[in-house]
Amino acid sequence: MSMVKATILEAVTRDIGLAVRDGLEHLTHVTLWRDDEHGDDEARGQLEIFDVDASDADNLILELNNGQKFTIRIIAGARP
Repeated sequence: MSMVKATILEAVTRDIGLAVRDGLEHLTHVTLWRDDEHGDDEARGQLEIFDVDASDADNLILELNNGQKFTIRIIAGARP
């Protein structure tokens, strides 16, 4: 009788970062939102996604066509 050990797969932050990058690469624009006085969101424009830098997949850099850059940090949460 052979004993087969089950392997439990777990994602690491790099896996999640690359998945986010893949999703962002399919987007062409970011919609800009404004809250009105009634608490409803209202679209006020769009900016083009210029680049998604995943050279450090735990800290993605999203650059918009107006020159703004955003760092998206992937941080693992505590296990329940």
